[in-house]
Amino acid sequence: GRQIISKRIYQCDELIFQEQPLVLAQFEWNKLYKYSACEYCLYPLESCEQNVRRLCQDSSIIIPHSECDPNRNIDQQIVRCPKCNVK
Repeated sequence: GRQIISKRIYQCDELIFQEQPLVLAQFEWNKLYKYSACEYCLYPLESCEQNVRRLCQDSSIIIPHSECDPNRNIDQQIVRCPKCNVK
């Protein structure tokens, strides 16, 4: 097989390699459960709380520590993915 060997030590969360996806598709059940994600990079387009409320069909659910959700301020009317900027 192929491998990449580093000649230096990388920092935590440091990007070391990035490439465009060749083929990408959501699972069929994502469509069934109306999972909102970017069709290009699969980045979620809903907050954790929105996801849980949708799956549980209970709009009163409140997720603790919402400040830890990277998508907590995501707008439901997104026209561009905040991660890859694709419409």
